[in-house]
Amino acid sequence: MLAKVHYQRFLKWLEHMFTYSSDEIDLFKDMYENSNLEPVLVGSDSLVSQYTSNEIFNTGQINIYPNPANDYVTIQSSDSKRTYEVLLFNTDGDQIGCYQESLNSFRLNLPDTSGIYFIIIKLENSSMIKKIIKV
Repeated sequence: MLAKVHYQRFLKWLEHMFTYSSDEIDLFKDMYENSNLEPVLVGSDSLVSQYTSNEIFNTGQINIYPNPANDYVTIQSSDSKRTYEVLLFNTDGDQIGCYQESLNSFRLNLPDTSGIYFIIIKLENSSMIKKIIKV
């Protein structure tokens, strides 16, 4: 997926300014009216990492359970030699926790408030996101 940012030079306040006349305003108005008013692409970037989560997080390599959960979830990995960064976010986008773990088995305590939370697990240039429901 590609995100694009365009800049379009039409500004509403110019209409008001162009109702006045002076040498400077008239010169600027002529330059503005003779310019290309098409939107200009000023930047674009991929919204998807060049690495897919399947390259590092193979199916079954990382398990998060139970889901829905009461007080905590257990995160298990079949590869305990790597150190993973584990981030916990609420639905407002606030980071609630950050942990550096070798994930052979890691118990992640959930907040007291019931709701939806997101766990992001990062390794090198890849990451995976899991939605957790706290009951």
